[in-house]
Amino acid sequence: MSCGNGKTQHQVGKLQWNGGQVSAMNQDGNAEGLDGRESPPVPAPEWRLRGLGRFAPAAMVVLGIAVFNFWTMPRLFYRGDTLAIKAVAINLVRYGELGIPESRKQSILGLHPSLYEHDQYLVFNPARQRYYSRWGVVATLASAVPVAVQVALGEPQELSEQRGAVVFYHNLLNIGLSCLLAILLQQIALLYTRSRFRAWLFVLSCFYATFTWYYLRAQSYELLQSVLFAGYYYYLVRCLRAEGTRARECLVNSNVCLFLLVLTKIYFCFLFGVSLVALYVAKDGLSVRPGVICGWLVANRRTVLRCVVLPGVATMAVVLALNGYQYGSVFKLGLGVPLPHRTEAPFSPIHYPAALWAYTVNPQWSLFFNFPLLLFAIPGVKRAWRGYRAEWVALLMVLLGVFAIVGAFKSYLGEWCYGPRLFLFVLPCLCFPALLWLDSVLSRRRSATTVGCLVGVSAVLLLSCWLQVNVNALAFFAKYEELDTFCTLQEKRHGTRELSPQMQRYFGWRPCGLIAADHLRAVRTGRTFPVLDALQGMAEVDGRLLSLQEAYFLALRSELLPNYRFTSATTVFYRPPRTP
Repeated sequence: MSCGNGKTQHQVGKLQWNGGQVSAMNQDGNAEGLDGRESPPVPAPEWRLRGLGRFAPAAMVVLGIAVFNFWTMPRLFYRGDTLAIKAVAINLVRYGELGIPESRKQSILGLHPSLYEHDQYLVFNPARQRYYSRWGVVATLASAVPVAVQVALGEPQELSEQRGAVVFYHNLLNIGLSCLLAILLQQIALLYTRSRFRAWLFVLSCFYATFTWYYLRAQSYELLQSVLFAGYYYYLVRCLRAEGTRARECLVNSNVCLFLLVLTKIYFCFLFGVSLVALYVAKDGLSVRPGVICGWLVANRRTVLRCVVLPGVATMAVVLALNGYQYGSVFKLGLGVPLPHRTEAPFSPIHYPAALWAYTVNPQWSLFFNFPLLLFAIPGVKRAWRGYRAEWVALLMVLLGVFAIVGAFKSYLGEWCYGPRLFLFVLPCLCFPALLWLDSVLSRRRSATTVGCLVGVSAVLLLSCWLQVNVNALAFFAKYEELDTFCTLQEKRHGTRELSPQMQRYFGWRPCGLIAADHLRAVRTGRTFPVLDALQGMAEVDGRLLSLQEAYFLALRSELLPNYRFTSATTVFYRPPRTP
């Protein structure tokens, strides 16, 4: 009995390898797929070295990604969550402790008191008199790598340092993780297409034609989660397509990635259930009859126990033990944000309708708008369901599971971020049907339909890439600073921070790439846009009487400087806009 085989020998006969897919010999001696359909003739990639020439194109692409990301690395450090992770990493490297004691709070967190207020970023354990990170041990260990490099080089590791060496070393870590993610995504793509060119095109589209580019640059934990999930999914699929010892090895590798992923956020533990369902669907389809399910569990009890149940229980035991050590209680998960000014239910199903609307319709948060490859995955869903049912079911379970958890929070958008970052880790894998659709389009004879599809895909991806260029040209939280500045000036002029319907639509619905483009054009050419049109009149700012438009840009001058390390941040990037 193998991990990838859910039926007994007398039920399906022996297994055979056929074009990268596991096939079962039925009673007539014909090959069937794991769900009873004809096995797709797509070979799974192998890691065995057959010659340096085979890996030269891949090495060139990965090197190109590294060079491009190095040249476009940001000059600023990502604030908020990442700053709290960095503080704990500094404490770990300097003193060998995960928690920041009360006695060292001022020396490490002195310039950022908001980090330890209300358990928003750091959770205080009164029994140990220490502050601990809410974002898991793995994120802390990853952030400790660039801090350790600074220690080895004898450089200071101040939390207040938002530029210079600390940003550079964190950027190098991001570049390494980006290259690893590119390799994993290319291997996943080759599970669904024979063309290595299309596989790398898929990877580059995921990186630079979606909001992923923002998080390849931001020194946050979303990139780390994406790498770990890509590793988990790749080895899970290899397990579903292999048999015997090889299948068990793949599932062990998948569980290792999942273990590390759970140590970044505890709610990822439900992926152990996803693995179990994927193994079941690969053998017995979507039957929900209790007899069939129980029969499969009994027939595969050793595999299920050793490869899914025990790893899941061990992972949860480790996580709960860490919670007890850090937070003082195994039931304190570090997920909630108990801010005193929030009177609404922090976790409730009443938030689902608003979350669903935001993640599907609102351009600022829509999965489809911020990750347009999902649009091209829709035509390939039918092929994915027929040929890769178990894998498609697993990905849908991940998507729905994350929405069930995240969508129930009051802060379901993630707060102060760009795009649907809480779903970023699963979106590249969820787009594999786009590869199936593209293969089918290119397999047809050249026609107007084929050319039209390719032109349409190229136009959408290029437009999305242009939007990402605009967003990445400014500071990480430029949109939020622009909104806050507008409200502050409006309060000075009209005595209220409440936005008009027009400004609500602008800051709440207009794509962030277009908002960035408006500001970039204004500071370069003086061209007006809705925000400037709404700022009419004069106001006293720092003892000077200025027009509201000039005060707006003066307040945002640092936010509108290019967020690139190799572009001088002292360059004057502001010119008062011409009044219409």
